[in-house]
Amino acid sequence: MLKQTRSTENYLKAIYRLSGYDYGGLPEGHEAYPVNTNTLASSLHTKPSSVTSMLLKLSERGLVDYQPYQGALLTPYGFKLASHVVRRHRLWEYFLAGKLGLGTGEIHELAEELEHVRSVLLTDKLSDFLGTPTVDPHGNPIPGSEGQTVGLHRVALGSLDRDLSGPLVFAGIQGRDLNLLRDVNAMGLLFGQAFEVLHRGIGAGDPWELRLGDGRKLQLEDRQAAPLLVLIKPVQRTHAL
Repeated sequence: MLKQTRSTENYLKAIYRLSGYDYGGLPEGHEAYPVNTNTLASSLHTKPSSVTSMLLKLSERGLVDYQPYQGALLTPYGFKLASHVVRRHRLWEYFLAGKLGLGTGEIHELAEELEHVRSVLLTDKLSDFLGTPTVDPHGNPIPGSEGQTVGLHRVALGSLDRDLSGPLVFAGIQGRDLNLLRDVNAMGLLFGQAFEVLHRGIGAGDPWELRLGDGRKLQLEDRQAAPLLVLIKPVQRTHAL
């Protein structure tokens, strides 16, 4: 069995998010999205060669199904470990904001450290102490002890009102178009990323313009932008408990 290291858990957590499991999981009958090496490398800010090496190790130990040139998917055991890491991270964020009064800009880095405290007893006690919250201060769903999460409503970007303003979160693709997913991933748009619509395209020759949370701007053709599934996710505010 592969020892659970921070690196291992960070990889599993990233694959969990990039496979489409977050924000309530995949709709019934939908399969997870395979995560390719370059997308995972971009998400983890590392080299594709390092990603390939780690995926082979995770595959050997039954945590991912990895096929070169096709991508990696979590096995049931890999999903269990990944959801536990996400659960710990978001519970700690809820605690840090609600009990210690820290701002949403401060809690992420601290939770990145605390998520690697792997005691199931501590995690369950923390959840009970907090009243079994289902959503963290950023509006992200907190997985339960079995990996289940509350579903958040996803809508196609092309169906939204023209005057829509405010942040959206990329969380899926209508029709599970893997070629489109690879294209937008290569542009820098990954599952879980927040973005704003600067300009809504109105057909061929009039591209959409998006601005990612880090300030980067992307241009997508209407056929690329319209099928993207997004969340309109209000930030949840935790009060002193």
